[in-house]
Amino acid sequence: MSARIIHAIEALSEWSGKIFAWLILPISLITFGEVILRYFFNSPTIWSGELIGYLFGVMTFMSGAYCLRYEQHIRLDLFRGRLGSHGKALLDIATSSFTYLFLIMLIWQGGALAWDSTQTLLTSGTVWNPPYWPFTWFLPLGALLVALQELNNLFKNIFILTGKEVSS
Repeated sequence: MSARIIHAIEALSEWSGKIFAWLILPISLITFGEVILRYFFNSPTIWSGELIGYLFGVMTFMSGAYCLRYEQHIRLDLFRGRLGSHGKALLDIATSSFTYLFLIMLIWQGGALAWDSTQTLLTSGTVWNPPYWPFTWFLPLGALLVALQELNNLFKNIFILTGKEVSS
């Protein structure tokens, strides 16, 4: 994998994280509005909790690659923190197969869910009953972005081991 491809994937991870992070604003505004309506006017909405959940899910799924790019995801650092760059690269390469298995399942099963829900134009089934099917596509799409970034990290780790580090 060339440095150009690595930088392109990192730019995609960067873009997705920064764009979808902005969803925190409507989430916060809707939450604030719901609190005002509920506690000051005793007039809660039927849609705010559901929409907040959908937007938060989209933000989370689409920001995963960004978090992985900057190593901001949850990681058990019991052993890894004590290793040098070569040791960390070896450990990351060894454990990446588990990550790929998980991501393949998310893409495969999430894609099947998204496809089925799109064909049936699935709705939430709640009192508000918005279309649910568009939100289902963010799971396999987000997993695909994470898989690309994980592949990127794999090649960067290989480059570390071979002495050909790629600057970010």
